[in-house]
Amino acid sequence: MSRRFTPKAVRALGPYLSALIEELVDGFVGHGSLEVVSELAAPLPARLTAHLLGFDEDRWPDIQRWSERLMRLDTQLEDPQIEMAVGLACREFNMQLLEMVPARRECPVDDLVSDWANAYEHDKVFNETGLFIAGGAETTRTAIVNNKLGSVVLLGNTTAGAQPIRMLSAELGSLGTAELPLLVSVDQEGGQVQRLKGPGFDTIPSAAEQAR
Repeated sequence: MSRRFTPKAVRALGPYLSALIEELVDGFVGHGSLEVVSELAAPLPARLTAHLLGFDEDRWPDIQRWSERLMRLDTQLEDPQIEMAVGLACREFNMQLLEMVPARRECPVDDLVSDWANAYEHDKVFNETGLFIAGGAETTRTAIVNNKLGSVVLLGNTTAGAQPIRMLSAELGSLGTAELPLLVSVDQEGGQVQRLKGPGFDTIPSAAEQAR
C-alpha cells in the first residue's frame, strides 16, 4: 500500500483532486454562502476515499456514514446502539467487498482493494478497508471543519529564491496554532529533484554525486 502514498503517487492525484475540488466549488460558488460540512468537508475526503479504494464515487454518502460509525469503535462496548451501528457499517461495506475482492483477484485495477485482494485473505482486506474508511474520511473531515491543518507540502518548481518562499512559509505558518503548529515541507532531494531554486538556494548535488 505504501507505494500509493509516495510523493510521486500523491502528485499523480493532482489532476483528479483539482477536478474534484473545482466541481465541489462550482456547486456552491454562486450561492453566496457555504455549508462547510455538507458541501465541502464531507464530500471531499469521502469521494477521495472511494476513489482510492475503488468504490463508486456516488457512494460517498455511504463512505461518510460508515466512517462516522467506525470512528466510534472504541466506545461500542459502552453503548448497545453504537455497537449496532458499528456492526451495521461493517456488514454494509463488507457486502461491497464480497463482490469486489473476487473480481479484483481475477482482474486487478488501479485501486487499493486490488492491492489488498491480491496480497491478503478476505478478512485482512476487510480490516484494511475498515481502517482506511474510518481514518480517510472522518479524520480528514474533522480536520477541515476544525481548521486543524497539520502540514503543507510545497510541490512544483520555483526559481523565485529564498525570500518569497520565506514569506510564503510564514503566511502558511499563521494557519497553525500553538497546540498544532503547521509543518511546511518540500521534496528537496538534490540533483533533478530540487524544487527550490534561485537566489538564496544552493544547488544540491544528486545522491550519486554525493556518494563519489
